[in-house]
Amino acid sequence: MSEDLKSKIFKEKELTYKEKRRQKAKEKRQKDQMSVTIFGLIVYSIALIGVVVLSYVGFKSVINNLKEKQAVVEEAEKKALEEEDKKNKEEEEQEQPPLIEPYILGEDVVYPYDVKSYSIVGLPPEGKWTISDNKKAKFLECKDGRVTIEITTTRSGNLNLSYIVEDTLVELSIKVDSL
Repeated sequence: MSEDLKSKIFKEKELTYKEKRRQKAKEKRQKDQMSVTIFGLIVYSIALIGVVVLSYVGFKSVINNLKEKQAVVEEAEKKALEEEDKKNKEEEEQEQPPLIEPYILGEDVVYPYDVKSYSIVGLPPEGKWTISDNKKAKFLECKDGRVTIEITTTRSGNLNLSYIVEDTLVELSIKVDSL
């Protein structure tokens, strides 16, 4: 599997996680917007009642006060939403787990008749191990994301050890040196 396909699969998983976080943040923001909107409606209703009661005092002065109050309320709503967005972004950045590029841990240079152990890092242990050339090496044990192989060839050469889980393929090129 090419590096482009590996990185594409890795980015898709990353996007899925980010989309979930963005959806949670969006839902939280909508709830906060609803609270701010209800508060604004209450303030606006009180102001309208005040307009009716105080209409005999001076309609123009009351309207000017209402405009100022409405502007203050709108500014407060805007600031509250900006602060909430900033807070959500900070939380999202803090909660993202560090991304680890999956790899196979083990020696990449071996010798004839060696017995070596390898393990997968950055992927779940339910995957499948494969060797590109069964004439040069064989599996002794495969368990919990770990594999033990025995080099069965007496000649130098190369082979690939692969780990496949879901749609992700990780390979390690192993060089067999001569004694």
